[in-house]
Amino acid sequence: MSTPNSLDDELAGRVAVVTGAGRGIGAVTAALLARRGAAVALLDRDEPGAKRVAAEIEQAGGRALAIGADLLDPAAIEAAFARVRDELGGVDALVLNHTVHPCGSVLETDAGEWDLSLEINLRGTFLCAKAALPSMIERGGGSVVGLASDCVIRSCRNAAAYVASKAGIVALMRSIAIDYAADNVRANAVTPGATDTPGLRGAFSVEGRDLEESIARAAGQSPLGRLGAPKDVAEMIAFVCSDRAAFVTGAELLVDGGMTIGYAAD
Repeated sequence: MSTPNSLDDELAGRVAVVTGAGRGIGAVTAALLARRGAAVALLDRDEPGAKRVAAEIEQAGGRALAIGADLLDPAAIEAAFARVRDELGGVDALVLNHTVHPCGSVLETDAGEWDLSLEINLRGTFLCAKAALPSMIERGGGSVVGLASDCVIRSCRNAAAYVASKAGIVALMRSIAIDYAADNVRANAVTPGATDTPGLRGAFSVEGRDLEESIARAAGQSPLGRLGAPKDVAEMIAFVCSDRAAFVTGAELLVDGGMTIGYAAD
């Protein structure tokens, strides 16, 4: 039952699209937005994963639509958003969570890895925003949220292509914020630090490091003494999508446990 201070239903009547929603931060965000009352479209190239999360949302009483979409394909993106408009009515919030994370310095990164990172992380973000904005404008406004990375601020080793793409997302959110402010469209970057997700664990594994040792080391570097949880990031995203953030646009919102202010003391 809702209480007077409950956030339940604060997004009632709205439609949110979450990319990369089949696992990790995207899955937790989709579920949270649904609990707050939004109808949620889950876009992921892993369609079975998106369907699994959508089924969990519906079992909990929410409304969800899972769509398999390859963000390298502009036609697939257009078709996905056309389906959202047809089946859910439009778009009020867009959460751009999809990502690939190639590892390597400039000399260790080949042109194919560089291109893939920018095509999925940055070009895919651009194309999804381009597909969603007309509906937001028609509906009187909306919220665009791009997922960046604290590596853009504090720098991370061996992540040249990834960091470049995430820096581009921050700049793109600012561009959308200024270009569409008159249409009541807000755009912000949410910038997680090290967050315990399948993607982070996969990155550690690719680097050839002992997984549990790497996780413990990363947690120990945080001033708060732990890795982020997907829910930590999802809560910030839900805030930015809500009317509580009605005067927040063009911002970069850190959810990093203090990592960008400095490492924890040894």
